[in-house]
Amino acid sequence: SYIAPPVVAVFVLGVLWRRATASGALASLVTGLALGTGLFLLNVTVWDSGLHFLYAGSILFVICTLVHVGVSLRTAPAPPEELEALVWSPARYRREASELRNVRWYADYRFGSLILLALTAWVVITFR
Repeated sequence: SYIAPPVVAVFVLGVLWRRATASGALASLVTGLALGTGLFLLNVTVWDSGLHFLYAGSILFVICTLVHVGVSLRTAPAPPEELEALVWSPARYRREASELRNVRWYADYRFGSLILLALTAWVVITFR
């Protein structure tokens, strides 16, 4: 919960937001690393603040997302042709879905993703 939030923020914004930039990603990762490390050391070794690690993860995610958005809006955007293959869009999804119509069910990555999701849900429910 102290390490993952900046990576998740960078991934989500990078995939879903065309305006996200590399400078914003770097600033978010550095900020998240510094805050996460500092918060962990403060919370675990120096002073027990009582802040649950799941709350710490959520707070770090929000801060890293805000840093990424702020820095990205202050830097030059990437050219649209560079973003075409990187950013998700409904048109891209429709194009890919039409390409996968002729693929066997076991070769379709979406089926594998559903199996992975079901196994993850089973593990979480079973071992909670």
